[in-house]
Amino acid sequence: MSGYPNQPATHWPASTMNASHKNNDLRQLDELTGGAFLAPTSGERTTRIRAWLGSNPPPEQLQEVFRELGARDKGAARPVRDRLDELRRAKGQEALAAEWATRAQGLLDVVQTQYCRRAGLATRRRESRGAAEPGAAADAQGPIG
Repeated sequence: MSGYPNQPATHWPASTMNASHKNNDLRQLDELTGGAFLAPTSGERTTRIRAWLGSNPPPEQLQEVFRELGARDKGAARPVRDRLDELRRAKGQEALAAEWATRAQGLLDVVQTQYCRRAGLATRRRESRGAAEPGAAADAQGPIG
């Protein structure tokens, strides 16, 4: 099991395979980001990253690009980090909004239950008062026709 290139890839040392795999990943990420990884200057990388961010990439891609780009160019990785932070905040706000909506619904349910109980009690009181008065039973049934 030597590290000679003419042997099958399965017999190559792990470091050689990882480097090859990493180069393929970088090429794929470069294509994905419109050439940001192979851009010659930091300003160009940042410009290409911002253009790529305009296409609203999914969070998984953002995380992968940030992981690789953050190790190479922190300045160019900043817009990606900012987008990831923005997504985390939005997710947290959605969770908070859902929690408050659940609490509000619970309060509304309590108020509605109390209202229904009071309305039912008032109806029963009216009925009991009406039954005690002479002729109220006929009025409660309505005109006989």
